[in-house]
Amino acid sequence: MLKALADLGLKLRGWTVRPMVGVPDKCVVICYPHTSNWDLMVLQAVAFHFGIHLNWLGKKQIFSFGIGPLMRRLGGIPVDRSAPQGLVKQVAAEFAAARTLRLCIPPEGTRSKVDFWKSGFYRIALEAGVPLQVAEVNYQTRTVGFGVTIHPTGDMVADMDRVRAALVNNRGRYPELESPPYLKDEGATLAAPPKAEA
Repeated sequence: MLKALADLGLKLRGWTVRPMVGVPDKCVVICYPHTSNWDLMVLQAVAFHFGIHLNWLGKKQIFSFGIGPLMRRLGGIPVDRSAPQGLVKQVAAEFAAARTLRLCIPPEGTRSKVDFWKSGFYRIALEAGVPLQVAEVNYQTRTVGFGVTIHPTGDMVADMDRVRAALVNNRGRYPELESPPYLKDEGATLAAPPKAEA
């Protein structure tokens, strides 16, 4: 039923879904660019199309009272965002405990334009030992899919160069709100002077 509804919605909106090839059972899905509330819904429709489950992070407060089970059923993972370093370890523990976990993270952290991406998605992938899945979302050509798999090495600049190469054709619903795909920490690495030879 969900697949039928997702396929109908994608067709009515004019989206073409790319074939899904080799998407890992555990990965951090980079959802970029995030310029509209429609972004995750489009990717979720693609997940229904392929019959797979996506997860997302939410403040633990929204899982309180009686809606917690429903939020988890919809893929939500409650986290305490007041402790950024603890957040990485908490999500890594979720990966370790799960058989399947495809965690969607918009690296900008907002629909507004920002100078740098947040590095949480990268640190989570490294800590959990899982690959990055660079989703393909192009509002100009109306194509969407799960894109390229990248295994982070810990070399932030090299890894981000590969991410940028995979994102080259992604276009948001509102292109003027697209943020440059650079991490603040990466900028510091690029700006660091070379070490003197011994």
